[in-house]
Formats: sequence, structure tokens, C-alpha cells
Amino acid sequence: MLSATCIDWTRQRDVLATVRAGRAANWRAFDWDAFDGRLVDALTVLTPRTVVILEGVYAARPELADLLDLRILAVAQDAEREARLIAREETIGPWERQWHAAEAHYFAKIMRPEAFHLAFHPTAGDRHSGASRPDERS
Repeated sequence: MLSATCIDWTRQRDVLATVRAGRAANWRAFDWDAFDGRLVDALTVLTPRTVVILEGVYAARPELADLLDLRILAVAQDAEREARLIAREETIGPWERQWHAAEAHYFAKIMRPEAFHLAFHPTAGDRHSGASRPDERS
């Protein structure tokens, strides 16, 4: 399945554990341009540091929880997400629809919003409003 290759949490876990242990980590990223399961040729190297930001829809997955000190969820309304997608990709095809369905399942069944330490609910065009802790939301 291509989605498992795109988001290989076992490789993410290895990188996070290595950096958290104070050692440099390296990996080859998924080749989004080829989009066929290959990894890019270039090696990415991350040297040890005190703060590491792992960004992405599935970055806070349960299998990584012991390596994450803070999980932040940014929530955008469906209309805003669709507008951004069309601006970036010019169309919404089968892959994007499948991705959205997978996200809906992930946030409903696997990583519910209350599992995050902090959530942002910005309105369209407003990047600074709507921050809350999950236990403060109604």
C-alpha cells in the first residue's frame, strides 16, 4: 500500500529515538515527485538538538507517543482545506479524496482531538485565533 510507504512511522520512530538519545540521525525521505513508493536519493541528516518539530497529519500517532513531549493539532474547516488544496494542486482527485477519508478515520478513531496537548482552530485567513487546550473545549 502506497500510503504505508509515504508515512513510514517506523522510520520516523527510529529518527526520533536516535536524536532524543543525543545522536545524529539520517534518513531518505519519500519521493513525492515520483509518487511511486521510492525514496529520494539524497540523505537527510538531523543533528542532536533540544527541540525537534515533527510536522504532519500522522506525526502524533500513538506509536510515537513516548518520544513526543507536546502534541499540537491545527484544525482547519473543510472549506478552507479544500481551497488550499485546489490552490496547491489545482484539482481534487481520487488520491486526495482517499487521503481526506483516511484523515477523518484517523481523527475519529485513532488520534482523537482530546489526545493532543493543544489545539488551534483558526478561522480562514486568521492564523492566530482559536488556541485552546483540548480539555477547555466544549
